[in-house]
Amino acid sequence: MTSSIPTLALPAFALLVGACSAFYPPKEEDDGVARCDNVGDCDVPDNSRWDVECVHGVDQDEATDKVCAPVFRSVSCDPMKYGAEHPLRVKWEEAQNAPAGVYVSCDEMTQAGTLGCKPRPAGDPMGRCNDNMVINVFGVCDVADAEFPAAPARPDLAGVDVLDQFCRSYFCDEAWVCDSSTSAPVCQPCKEPKEGATDEIGQGYCAELHTKVTDGSVKPSTVYVSDVSCGENGLSSDATTAARLAGEAIGPIPDGT
Repeated sequence: MTSSIPTLALPAFALLVGACSAFYPPKEEDDGVARCDNVGDCDVPDNSRWDVECVHGVDQDEATDKVCAPVFRSVSCDPMKYGAEHPLRVKWEEAQNAPAGVYVSCDEMTQAGTLGCKPRPAGDPMGRCNDNMVINVFGVCDVADAEFPAAPARPDLAGVDVLDQFCRSYFCDEAWVCDSSTSAPVCQPCKEPKEGATDEIGQGYCAELHTKVTDGSVKPSTVYVSDVSCGENGLSSDATTAARLAGEAIGPIPDGT
């Protein structure tokens, strides 16, 4: 799915720093980089997707001034960390109660070779996948060069689409997902999944959950939506975030239609 969510344009120095990664400090004579003794000396980013740290760079003499370095804001995507009426919590609980047969695997007998389902056996006269699709990293049929690989649904993955869409919306970028691999799930830029690693779905890897619809076919979850309301500077406050999420930032839970 291609979205109109604008991708966050990183400050030039952020490309050197990354999120929580080591960096080499610029030379003192370089312009445009603030030095600091503590984080209070740094300007607060005007983009709510960023925080700032006051740190020494790799191999930097600790007797010299630290550098103000932008880092992505840490945002929890654990629905239980939010109040009962928060849109993330509400949508996630709705997903847990979705109709049976929505967050389920494909029928290998009748759906093999179709989008989001396992391919037919090698040598099958109909080919392994329909419509010139290819087998993706999760071992299912997918459109060639898909921006995010189709991920096959399972009952234990119900709500993964909600958590990922929350992160996409908060950071105004489709490449953000919820990493639930630890006891403290957080939003982060997605990582490329390893070949055949279906257990990585929902663990911070690039994926787009596909769920069943009425005719038995599989399509991208209706939870994923385009969000054109994100501005270039992201979101101004958690209150703004909650208000926007209550609208169209998280789509309806799949109901099989």
